[in-house]
This record gives sequence, structure tokens and C-alpha cells, in this order.
Amino acid sequence: MFKRLTAIGTALAVLAIGGVHYVTANASQYPSFPACHDDSTMVKPTGSHGGPTSLPGSENGDDGYYYLSITAGCASDAPGSTVTLVVHVHLDSVLQGQVDADGMCWRVDVHHDYSHDRLASALLMGNDITLTWPNAVAGTLYRIRIANMEPGVVVSDHSSVDG
Repeated sequence: MFKRLTAIGTALAVLAIGGVHYVTANASQYPSFPACHDDSTMVKPTGSHGGPTSLPGSENGDDGYYYLSITAGCASDAPGSTVTLVVHVHLDSVLQGQVDADGMCWRVDVHHDYSHDRLASALLMGNDITLTWPNAVAGTLYRIRIANMEPGVVVSDHSSVDG
């Protein structure tokens, strides 16, 4: 219950961490960072951590997670301009365990490139959630980490990131 109250209390809180060095995208160097959009149909399972078709849960979100990758900005966005990333996650089904009436507890992290620099993090409750992060820079590589924070619950979901 405490975890749920904490998650609800911080559902809209996004922690932004400053002082980050940004890297310009190079499509031949990072072919897994599509421009403007990525979704879970393009995600490969991450070994024992699962993936969108079978995502195990844990109290801290460190056991069941996967990543979406994106190069922020589209062709019309000037490199270096500010872009908003929009992340959507939708619960498809519960494969094991039970989800309370208030819905899933998800952790969504925004990372810079493969560096694991966490730029933002949010705990969000619900079976359909959206996170917007207005601090992305066009031409910069980002990885979005989707984590299941429901211990003992395995779910399938679909997610996307645009920006």
C-alpha cells in the first residue's frame, strides 16, 4: 500500500538532472535509434529482464524492463532545438498475478544514449499512462526505459515514444 501511495504522490513528478553532454546522432553509427518515433513492436526482449510481450515486475523496477530508443526531432526540427518526448504505455494483459483496481505501477526513465545518464524519472499509476518530457534536444539520442513495478505480476503491454 505504501508503494502505491508513494507512486500516486509522485505520478506527475519528473526529476530533471542538469549538466548533461549531448551527442549528435549519426544514423550509420546508431541504426537502432529511429528518428521521431519508436514503439514496442520494434523492441527485442532484454534477456531475463523481459520485454513488452512478457514483462515481470519487481518492487524497484530493476527486474522487468525494456528500452525504446529515439533520435529526438524530425526532419523539420532544427538540430539543437528543443523537442518534447511523449511516451505512452498501455497494459494489454496480465499474464501472471493480479493488478489492483487502481492499475499498474510503472517506472519510466529517460536516458541519454547508451550512457545510462538518467535525465528524468517518473512513477506512474494506471493501465494507460503518458509521460511528456519537454527537455529533449533535436538530433540527440535517447533511450526510454519502461519498467514494471508490480512484484509478482507479469504483464504484456505496448508502448511508444514520439518526439
